[in-house]
Amino acid sequence: MFLEEWPLLLFTLLSQAAIGTFFLSTLFETLLPSNQEDKATAFIKTGIPIVGPLMVAGLFLSFFHLGSPLSAVFASPNLSSWLVREILSTSVFFALWVICFVAAKKANLTPVLQWTTAIVGLFAVFCMASAYTNSIRPAWAHLNTYFIFFAATFSLGLIGTTISVAGCNGKRVLSSEITTTLRKVVLSAVVVILVPLLYQPFFLSSLSAGEPAALASANLYGKDYLLPMILRWLLTLTGIAVLYYYVRSQSQKFYAFSMKLVCTATCLIVAGELLGRCLFFVTAVSTQIDVFH
Repeated sequence: MFLEEWPLLLFTLLSQAAIGTFFLSTLFETLLPSNQEDKATAFIKTGIPIVGPLMVAGLFLSFFHLGSPLSAVFASPNLSSWLVREILSTSVFFALWVICFVAAKKANLTPVLQWTTAIVGLFAVFCMASAYTNSIRPAWAHLNTYFIFFAATFSLGLIGTTISVAGCNGKRVLSSEITTTLRKVVLSAVVVILVPLLYQPFFLSSLSAGEPAALASANLYGKDYLLPMILRWLLTLTGIAVLYYYVRSQSQKFYAFSMKLVCTATCLIVAGELLGRCLFFVTAVSTQIDVFH
């Protein structure tokens, strides 16, 4: 059963990584001082292309879960369906990304277009989460789903943004302006990333006090998957810490060492979010099965 969810699992992570990268990249450019305009232009040319392949890969994988592209388009003609809203919002985000990509190539990309695309992306994440909260699985039909989807968006987006900044800077040490701006972006993302961790006790308590399916999910978290859950947060938080150390250590002129830090942080965060999303699927017990057998 879980193997059937792999395309959907990877779709959510890849699309959230793309959206998070675009949103945090836009935030980075907005916060960057005006005297760094040349750097911002170089960053746009480096950062925006990363988003497209991630989104294409995610949308491609989603077709495997839905059966075919046609079944995705005609899954439901009703716009009140969160599945339809998810499909439409992710498609609109991708279309806007294409426009941004072309505009950046022609040096015509405007902040209004960037922020419009970024906000549409966040709305797409909201629609993804809403598609799961309207389900027969109590562990999904919870505020916690929104928290973990947006946390993944920001943690994976930090990777794409940091790689883009490092890439457009070449083998030079980041300037103090860029370092300060990137540090603000990292700290802003950390606030969102920590929300589901701090909310975890309330989430598990709510499941424990719920119906049999909810209690079964709580038991899975508290017993069978307790260690994987702890490992998931250790991986993600350690990756964020390594990423923050990379930003703070830019006064040291060791480019090769700095890139090793970025690669290490990337592996840790990706592993943590992948494990977390696996737990999201395997711990979701349906109300339509006998949870005691």
